[in-house]
Amino acid sequence: MKLQQLFAERAHLTKYLELAAQERAEAAQYVQHLGPGNRDLRALASYIIGSQMQIASVRSSLRDLEQAISEQKARLIRAEQNEKLLATLREKRAHEWAQALNNQTETEAHECWIASWNRED
Repeated sequence: MKLQQLFAERAHLTKYLELAAQERAEAAQYVQHLGPGNRDLRALASYIIGSQMQIASVRSSLRDLEQAISEQKARLIRAEQNEKLLATLREKRAHEWAQALNNQTETEAHECWIASWNRED
């Protein structure tokens, strides 16, 4: 479940980066149409600087998220390995128990046979 949440968050952040890149491209096209000396350029420059800071923050979050996904995958693999090991141990114990029960039954049958053979004498 946690891994699915991490994947969903990664998809969301990736989509944000794509949208931010698209917005920057549109802003660059707008600047080309404005021409030099326009007051809107300052506002646009501030927007681009702020956008760059947000993109850097999102990229940092994505790196952290990739690390968390890696760690979660490793925990999942360890849990699956532990589950297989536990199943193997359970099978081994069941086999040992069955073998001990068979040995006990065989010993009791042998003792009964010896007891009946001694009575006949």
